Amino acid sequence: YQGRWRTPQEIEILESRGRMDLAQKDWLVKLRRWRKDLATTDKARTAYDQIAAIKDPIAIAPLATAFRGEGDRRVKMLYADVLANINTSEAVGVLVERTLNDADEELYYYCLDKLVQLQPPHVSDGFIAALKDKSNPRVNRAGAALGRLQDKSAISPLIDALITTHTVVLPGRPGAGPNSTSTTFGDGGTVMKQNEGPRVQ
Repeated sequence: YQGRWRTPQEIEILESRGRMDLAQKDWLVKLRRWRKDLATTDKARTAYDQIAAIKDPIAIAPLATAFRGEGDRRVKMLYADVLANINTSEAVGVLVERTLNDADEELYYYCLDKLVQLQPPHVSDGFIAALKDKSNPRVNRAGAALGRLQDKSAISPLIDALITTHTVVLPGRPGAGPNSTSTTFGDGGTVMKQNEGPRVQ
């Protein structure tokens, strides 16, 4: 098989994976075409309906890619609606990821509302894991989301996350290195200051 000895089971897995890759690429091409059509007056309604009608779980990864690269809030909300309608664990995972990472706060609430309505099993797991994140905004978003989801299994991790530690690099004097020294001359004599470079707090 393709120049190598393979078991029938290996061949089946490889061919299945190949079909999956082709199907996902096909969905990505369609999504890009429909996204372009959304900006066209005469094609926008049809393109919207085509995207809204997606039910195929194979489209989840292409939808996630399109979602992450999208800048228009209304289009991102459309993608969130489609993922919520598909409602598999993978689709829910994308909604959780966008809830934690999208810079648009309105979209955070929109995706979170979808998750609260769906209440899929284990939806809290991604938010509980994010409570240990290095990013303080992600920790805060995760905590707020867990409050909305009302999952009692999150109480202990939330208590642990009441105090978190984050590293911030504070800029030093412009042009100063980490071991730089500056000298100031004044009426009171000469003052030398060390470590005027960036500091880690």
